[in-house]
Amino acid sequence: MPELTDLSYVSIDPDKLRAIREGKGLSQKWVAAQLEIGKASYSSYECGASRPSYQVVERLCEVLDISITDISDVSSIAKTLDAIKRVGKLYGLDVKAA
Repeated sequence: MPELTDLSYVSIDPDKLRAIREGKGLSQKWVAAQLEIGKASYSSYECGASRPSYQVVERLCEVLDISITDISDVSSIAKTLDAIKRVGKLYGLDVKAA
């Protein structure tokens, strides 16, 4: 189960992210500059070594003109929803997916 602190970060599919960037003919350096982060940080997202914050993903989607679902790691979304449901259960809440 993901830690509660993990819920502030988004698990993206690094391969999808790389494919979209390359398909648009953009360099990692250019995308990183648009996000106002270092190239090494951006590269770590494409390698799967780290996960971006929601704020970075939101900006990334704007820069690449994509939806978050285009780069989402679907299995991670399911795990996050499961974590939310478990926390809700601890507090006696019935959390359902929309």
